[in-house]
Amino acid sequence: MLHGSQLPSHRANRAVYIYLTFIVIFRRYDKLLVAEREFIRMGCVYKHSSRGLQQRMLFLFSDVLVVTSKAGSTQFRAHSALPLHALELKSSELPHSFSLT
Repeated sequence: MLHGSQLPSHRANRAVYIYLTFIVIFRRYDKLLVAEREFIRMGCVYKHSSRGLQQRMLFLFSDVLVVTSKAGSTQFRAHSALPLHALELKSSELPHSFSLT
């Protein structure tokens, strides 16, 4: 369990790790690496498509949502970087599901 004084340090370390991963994999997404951007959370989701369920990893930052897939054990391939101000989150009748438009 993290206590109050440990939280910023842990969060900063995780953000640095993610940024380093982005540097290695997302050379074409170099605009993602800005000092003002704050890492908030990452998590795994499944995208429903015509080819079935596809696993995706989401990286939520203070102003952008990055949609990726695994490209190795510690690397990710970016599919899109979506500005938060342009997204709309819609709930779904299916349990534990949502859609972004």
